[in-house]
Amino acid sequence: FPSHDMVAITESTRANALGKERSAEDWQRETGQELWKLWFHSGNPREPRNNHIALQNQPIRKEDLFANGLIRPGDPAGPPSETVRCGCTLVFISRDYVARYYPKFL
Repeated sequence: FPSHDMVAITESTRANALGKERSAEDWQRETGQELWKLWFHSGNPREPRNNHIALQNQPIRKEDLFANGLIRPGDPAGPPSETVRCGCTLVFISRDYVARYYPKFL
């Protein structure tokens, strides 16, 4: 059986990322801006996932999948090896922000 903290971490990551995604959809609908997203590793030294660390500073379009095949941290469509106890976070940014700080990704 999974531990309570494992379930809590996994589900809070999912809820946080989904809430941010819904907020970004509102932002995009209200402003018409093209949105991108960034994945940030939780920094948990006990269970580092090197592929999650590698996703940092790699902006992608809002609708695209990250290199690990997930749409967001905690994506329920992803395998447990990518989602269980993941404490990573998602940040949405405008295309203008990408152009200014991550121009090589355009």
